[in-house]
Amino acid sequence: MTFEDLIKLYEEKKKKFGAKAYKHISELLREAKEAHKMDWTKAPTP
Repeated sequence: MTFEDLIKLYEEKKKKFGAKAYKHISELLREAKEAHKMDWTKAPTP
């Protein structure tokens, strides 16, 4: 997960919720955490 991926997730939320997207930041971070975990399991840090 890169910062650009996080921005994409936020932009998707922004399209869905408009100006109230900031209220869904915790949901966005949960999604980002899962994506990061999946990326990490594919190539863990030694």
